[in-house]
Amino acid sequence: MLLGLMLGGDMVLDEDMVPGGDMLLDEDMVLGGDLVLGGDLVLGGDLVLGGDMVLGGDMVLGEDLFPGTATVLIMLIEEGPLWQRILS
Repeated sequence: MLLGLMLGGDMVLDEDMVPGGDMLLDEDMVLGGDLVLGGDLVLGGDLVLGGDMVLGGDMVLGEDLFPGTATVLIMLIEEGPLWQRILS
């Protein structure tokens, strides 16, 4: 049963699969083709509403990074390329 929608060439099927290698969970809507968990909306693969921020296709979950604050998970510090992008 088709429960998804077509946005920018990505079709969501059965609430969990986007052709092209992207996964979608919890009936989320993806515009730009990034992995989204927990009902967030991704626009252009960069900004997730609800307090999460996705940078360059990398994923942050659970309101870990807020613009303008220093709240970052330890796992982000260990991710060299992502951490460098946050600092720049």
